Amino acid sequence: MKNSRFVLVFDTSVVCELCHAGILEKLINYRNVLGENTEFILPEKVFEELQKGRRIAKCSLLGKIFRVVQVPDAIAKDISFRKPKLGPGELSVLAVAVSLMKEDPSSSVVAVIDEKIGRRAAEELRLKVHGFLWILIQFKKHGIVDTKKALEMVEKLQERGFRVAEEILMQTIETIKKDC
Repeated sequence: MKNSRFVLVFDTSVVCELCHAGILEKLINYRNVLGENTEFILPEKVFEELQKGRRIAKCSLLGKIFRVVQVPDAIAKDISFRKPKLGPGELSVLAVAVSLMKEDPSSSVVAVIDEKIGRRAAEELRLKVHGFLWILIQFKKHGIVDTKKALEMVEKLQERGFRVAEEILMQTIETIKKDC
């Protein structure tokens, strides 16, 4: 992974969950662990969503963690035509991820989306897709958060209205408990 470009394109809900969990800034540690070829991207639409209505109290931190990029209109229109139920955030994440893959097919590009409709669309576009729970597991795996903190964050998810299948939640808890 350290030799090739690794890009994560984030959706609004994942960034919000990282912020609510108090671990948004840990993305900096994660990037440092993965190496200089790692990049975190926010499509401009997602950045705008995060700034609206104070969804994220640490907006100034966003510029230190993410590169904000324009959404390629032609790709977004094409995806929107095929998937009209996507929200503007998911649509922009997918459009940016597709654009980055076309630009450099040797890169590893991941759409980081939690919503089911966005994840399904990403899979149909043959994009790699992960969400908040995967990021949390990666933080645990690389020693950025400890087991206790990771389990605590998973427990608080449902209290905040985070919807996830019980089976996935249990798998995540088991993975965190292991020495991953």
